Amino acid sequence: MNKTELTNEELQSLENFAYNLANKAGNKIIQAITDPGKLTYKNAKNISKIPNNPVTDADKNIEAFIRASIQKEYPEHTIIGEEEKPLEISNNALAWVIDPIDGTTNFVNQLPIFGCSIGLLFNNSPIVGAIWISVSHQLTPGVYHANLNSKIKFNNQAIDINKGKQEIKRGLHTLPYAIPAKHTGSDVRVSGCAVFEITMLAIGILDGAYLNGMRLWDIAAGIVLLRAGRKKVWIKNKHQWNEIRNAIDDPLPLPKKIDEIQNWHGTIVAGEEKDIDILKNRFNEKNIIFGLLLRLINSTKYLLIAKLKAMANNAMGKS
Repeated sequence: MNKTELTNEELQSLENFAYNLANKAGNKIIQAITDPGKLTYKNAKNISKIPNNPVTDADKNIEAFIRASIQKEYPEHTIIGEEEKPLEISNNALAWVIDPIDGTTNFVNQLPIFGCSIGLLFNNSPIVGAIWISVSHQLTPGVYHANLNSKIKFNNQAIDINKGKQEIKRGLHTLPYAIPAKHTGSDVRVSGCAVFEITMLAIGILDGAYLNGMRLWDIAAGIVLLRAGRKKVWIKNKHQWNEIRNAIDDPLPLPKKIDEIQNWHGTIVAGEEKDIDILKNRFNEKNIIFGLLLRLINSTKYLLIAKLKAMANNAMGKS
């Protein structure tokens, strides 16, 4: 059945299911951290590249668990996940999007910043999100969750972040790579886990985020949290920025075919208006080229100075 609208009661019921499922998946991640099973790399067949994008048995097993749980409760819903092919149910507007372990590189190295993301789309508009992360604003594991018409909660409790009441001179932005941001009035933090960064932005700890190369499972649940946190969200699609409004009838710019959705990737920028303007400007083509040239000049200058110092020390040693 292809519904055209959802009641608040239905949204809350779907959120409750996602929250409970994310919590169970998170417990499985904790159990697997010391023994994640076989480790492979998705680009391993390309011998010319350094191995990256790791996947473990834990990733596969946890996705299988989440899929089975969804199919049992909602057999009529579509499922899109990172590790398996999508399960498409025709003529249904509801599609679950799951990332069993985001930040797998952190996970296999036992750096405790990783998460599990479970989102629900309604006609390609994110409406329910539950993200379990290994370390929260309370310094414990737990699930951040919301639906389109609710506020963000952590483990079913309201969140109160008092950062805005403090006299903080410099905020925090997360970027595709760590580079100084002195001229923006903010500092840079890169965690290696997109769902962690999006969650911290949604609850107000981070001030802005620019994340490129995102797959749908990286952002589906996170956009719900950003919407609930009243953050502005923009997605770049075909070199054009599109604002994703906080409305059920404002879908993500996704392809029509599910196989193409599975392979979709894009750039997201989110935060307050001023932070979005800073981040968009920071990553326009001219600024990127200028930044790369400046880094090259500074690197060359550093190497030259180091070489001159070595030559001077060598000369002093011979005298």
